[in-house]
This record gives sequence, structure tokens and C-alpha cells, in this order.
Amino acid sequence: MLKATSLEEAKLIKSTLEVEHKQGLLIDYAKGQNTTMAALMIRYLREETPRNKSFEIDRILVLGV
Repeated sequence: MLKATSLEEAKLIKSTLEVEHKQGLLIDYAKGQNTTMAALMIRYLREETPRNKSFEIDRILVLGV
């Protein structure tokens, strides 16, 4: 949490945050609050494991199948 002790400092903080937002440096963690572990595991299986030689083994380890 950012706190400003003066109006000038508040304006500086606001402009800094706006620049970071435009550059994509500001991270929004709200999306992560709604993501389940199951959704992350499914995404991992779809996007990351096909790149590995051990795709079938990863699938077995993650899914237990």
C-alpha cells in the first residue's frame, strides 16, 4: 500500500502507477484468486508437458492414471 504525505507526492505516485500500467508492469493478482489447482494442472498438461519427452509419464504423475 502506498501512502503520500503531500499532494505532490500523491501525484507522483499516481503518474508512476499509470506509467507502469501502460508498460504492463502492474500485476493484477485478482485473477489468481479465482484459479483452482485443478485448472492449473489441466493447463500444465495441455501447454507444457507436450514439449517434454516424458509427456506420458508426466500425465500419469499428475493425473494418477
